Order: sequence, then C-alpha cells, then structure tokens
Amino acid sequence: MAVAQRGPVSIDRRRTPRVPTVLAATWRRGPRRVPVSIVELNVHGAALRSAESPDLNYLMEIALTIEGRALPILFVPRSVRFLEAGAVDARYAAGVSIFSLSKEAADAWLALYRDARGPALSIFAAGLPAT
Repeated sequence: MAVAQRGPVSIDRRRTPRVPTVLAATWRRGPRRVPVSIVELNVHGAALRSAESPDLNYLMEIALTIEGRALPILFVPRSVRFLEAGAVDARYAAGVSIFSLSKEAADAWLALYRDARGPALSIFAAGLPAT
C-alpha cells in the first residue's frame, strides 16, 4: 500500500495571530476571585496564566478591567499545562477561546487587539461570538 506524501503542516492553526500583552484580570470561580494574567491575545481567544488550574472545556468567567469598567468574558480552556512547581502566582498556562461576550466587551477586546497588532482587523470582526 502506498503512503500519500503531505506537505509541511503549520503548527499555528489559529484564525488570527496572537500578540503578546500583559493584562491583569480576575477569574470568577464560584464565590472566589482568582487573579489571572492574559499574556497573549487574538480576536478569538487568549493565553492566560493562573495560580489555579482551569478545567478543560468548562466555562471560565474572566472579568477584564478596561478604563475602569469590569467587562465579563466567557472563555473555554482548550489546553492547560503546568509551568513550574515553585511558582505561586502563575503555576498554570491555559489556551482559551472566547465563548461569549457582550457587544461592549467585544468592542473593548478588539480595541486591545488593534492596539497590539495594527488597524487591519475589519475582516475578523464578524467572527466574534456576541451575546
């Protein structure tokens, strides 16, 4: 049986490229509030760091404070990895996708991405899941 030859596979399968950032946010985990850092973002998701491990495929409500307003965004963790045993404030890294957000939060999220990436984003705005 012959094996088909394939070309190189791209490692980056994201719809939009991630850009580095440093944003402080709060994970509303039941009655507790867990600080998280968003270290990369794109139009459809982010990479974040936390002291607690998120559960894969379970919703995370993250409150991102922008210009004095706390904007809730629902994310779904798609990958989680352990960083290092000695770290206290950021032991876990998670790749998350946006599940749902308000129009106000979507506008703020896109503005953050535009500032970090550049102005040519209008073709991606229609792909955001709005509530």
